[in-house]
Amino acid sequence: MKLFPPLLLSLSLALSAQDKPNDPFIKSPAAAPQPPDGPTDITMLVETITLPQADYAAWLDEPGGREKLHARAIEAVKGGKAALDGLHFIRAKDGNRIMLESVEDIRSPTEWDAALESGYQHPTAFETYSMGDRIEMEFTMEKNVCSHVNHTIQRQRFAGFRHVKPDSTPPHVVAPDIVRKNTPGSARALSGVPVLLATHALAGSVTLLFGTTRSVILDKKPAAPEKTAANIVLTPRVISLDRQRAWDMLRRHPEDSAACLAELKTMLAAKEAALEHLSTLNTLSGQRATHEAGSDFIFGAEFNPPAKDISKPDATDGQAGHSAFTSIRLGYQWEAESIFNDETGCIHTTFDFSRVTHAGDMKDALWSPNYPVLPVFTRQHVTTTITQQPGTTILVSTLNPPGDTGVNDRKDENRVWLLFLETLAP
Repeated sequence: MKLFPPLLLSLSLALSAQDKPNDPFIKSPAAAPQPPDGPTDITMLVETITLPQADYAAWLDEPGGREKLHARAIEAVKGGKAALDGLHFIRAKDGNRIMLESVEDIRSPTEWDAALESGYQHPTAFETYSMGDRIEMEFTMEKNVCSHVNHTIQRQRFAGFRHVKPDSTPPHVVAPDIVRKNTPGSARALSGVPVLLATHALAGSVTLLFGTTRSVILDKKPAAPEKTAANIVLTPRVISLDRQRAWDMLRRHPEDSAACLAELKTMLAAKEAALEHLSTLNTLSGQRATHEAGSDFIFGAEFNPPAKDISKPDATDGQAGHSAFTSIRLGYQWEAESIFNDETGCIHTTFDFSRVTHAGDMKDALWSPNYPVLPVFTRQHVTTTITQQPGTTILVSTLNPPGDTGVNDRKDENRVWLLFLETLAP
């Protein structure tokens, strides 16, 4: 049988078009991760664990010790060889900056009037310093695999006033001693994998700052046309509990706000947790809503120095006077601006929530009774932007009181405050 050239060509093309069998010894390349289809939020859990520097050095010197740091730190906390002295959680929209503060605000003199004949000087200008923890972060999701985190984790502690001497003769003015630990930096973090972001090391101890990020990808649920102009109802809820129990719960339910809230409701019924705040605002998409509940605390801001000289520390015949006042809002204050996205059916909320309390007046052995009375304020504050589906309640952040700030011998309460937000679009 004689084959014509066109037939030979068609047969060769058919054979070449057949799929070649895969070589079993050559692995197929993994498919590239697909970008998230819906809007993405990122959560960050920050654990601050303090231990002796010698123990940390021993961990680093072990074979593979750096890969086991987080596990070793958890083991040390449970064994009483390290302290979990901070636990912070925050949720934020991809690409947005957040700020968390758990601080105690104090005022300290920055200017003094001319010395009287006895050498006494009176403070005339003040500056505010924040003692405690302050965290700033910015998250950026990279190919739905890891997060790029820019971070600043700062911890300040008041170590008391000390004399500042213009010469060798008393009396002297005073200045604050402030212990400052600050670690601006950046890191890449795989979702769910703890990363040692930085350390705070001072005076024989070291604080390990671990951060664990997770991505929260929401499903797209385009809204019906009649829903685009719906009201938005916001209900924040703040619940406090023991730090250790909060730590255990957040590690068991890292991505499940509903499970955390259900567990907390059981603890509330058993009086093992406390409901600190609950409020509601009704607003429209794109409109800012504000809630304030508290009182104005008025105090002296500028002072007249004593008209008479003060010859001894307990003298009362040269008393100073006020020349100006200022005020601060105590209690709870929050602002929110929510925008309903028709294409995704989600609500994007820029959220600022704070609590301020008066914690008494500054007390220090070197603070003269002839100096002005300086109030101390605690501030619990968070600023973030979040995304959620209508009809859900999510854990937004922690809202912790400050720990051991050194101010008026303040001690760590070992409490964590959790801020939830329910968002409805009825």
